[in-house]
Amino acid sequence: MRILRKANLFRSVLAIGMTCAVFGMSAPTMAAAASQGRAVLFTAAGPAEAQQKAVAIAVGDSHSCLLTADSVVECWGSDLNGQLGDGQSGPAAFSTSPVQVSGLVSPTAIAAGGNFTCALQADGTVMCWGNNTYGQLGTLEPGINITTPVSVANLTNATAIVAGLAHACALANGNVYCWGRNDYGEIGAGYTCQGSNHCTYPTPSQVSGLSGVTAIAAGGYHTCALVYGFVECWGRNFYGEIGNGAHGANVLTPTYATGLGGATAIVAGAFHTCALTSESGVQCWGSDANGQIGDNLLSPNAMALAPTDVMSMTSGITAIVRGGNHSCTITSSGGARCWGSNSDGQLGIGTDTNPVEPIAVDVSGLSSGVVALSAGPLSNQHTCALLWTGGVKCWGSNVYGQLGYGGPGGEVTDSYVPIDVEGFAIPIYVTYMPLILAETSQP
Repeated sequence: MRILRKANLFRSVLAIGMTCAVFGMSAPTMAAAASQGRAVLFTAAGPAEAQQKAVAIAVGDSHSCLLTADSVVECWGSDLNGQLGDGQSGPAAFSTSPVQVSGLVSPTAIAAGGNFTCALQADGTVMCWGNNTYGQLGTLEPGINITTPVSVANLTNATAIVAGLAHACALANGNVYCWGRNDYGEIGAGYTCQGSNHCTYPTPSQVSGLSGVTAIAAGGYHTCALVYGFVECWGRNFYGEIGNGAHGANVLTPTYATGLGGATAIVAGAFHTCALTSESGVQCWGSDANGQIGDNLLSPNAMALAPTDVMSMTSGITAIVRGGNHSCTITSSGGARCWGSNSDGQLGIGTDTNPVEPIAVDVSGLSSGVVALSAGPLSNQHTCALLWTGGVKCWGSNVYGQLGYGGPGGEVTDSYVPIDVEGFAIPIYVTYMPLILAETSQP
């Protein structure tokens, strides 16, 4: 006999519709739409005039920034040193919602440090703004905060930028150039100063002994480079953050992390370092006082002097991110997992009752859809996630409004679970289209 059968699209849409009420439509409504011959299509944003999409995020010590699809940088949180780039600064200056940074030309990447921010532009130049105590803005005059973007001197052809607590680095032509604070050798100049006479480098200096670098990372007081799958680090090594099997003395030139090869990505926290391996696992080294190594060997003086496997993170990881005293990853399913310090709820697990989690835990509500994570280099701990929709969520400390949400009454409160950044809550909209019917014969 002959019957009319709806196309495979109908069956797929109906099956999806029964389990996707989270997208803004109830399952019965979806089923009804399908039964009427209308296919349900999911789109990542509503009307263009009502939605903004982010394509990159960067989290500093007490502020956050994002890059939009329209090549606009917006920042929020503390503006004490002008790190929001809006021409303001001072103890009372902060914003609980994103404000646009002026003076940038076609930015393609952003980096947020202790109290300063940098942007890479399409022409390979770099602009920075905010705290310039140690020359971390890359200008000729350290010590003066600058509240709007200024060009980093003598730097061209940059392809990547990173920012630590008070220093910054750029990757250009396979070489690494750093500037800013050098108390612990984090600039890689081969020498350092300590005490009241800080060594500052207000303009980029090439790190010697490196070539063929494919990625860089800046921590609180140390820096690392990825070279042909190997990791080389320099700077402070008090907690073993260089990964060379020792701790205590500063390391003034690039030195290999022991026993690590085949690395594909690197990040550096305040006192620890992590690498993503070719087997899609994670290894970390340095201070473990807050469980940030992820090996469940927590103690006040704990440290790993060489790369160590993160428990439950030996495969299935696509990206890593450092916080000051915590770490996070993105899994192959797009979920977010974090471990380490949770003193301000920066792990996103719904509570700060457990101030330390030495084994990776799932971030609440982010089991999929995460494409990037970012966390601050030292204190005022918070974390942010970029979603595939172009939306941004943050969690943790909100002392200065760095979560991008002031609360229902304008008050600034911490959040132990991810919340939407104002103006970047991208919902899933549902549209309909006529469903094509396929006539088939069946005995």
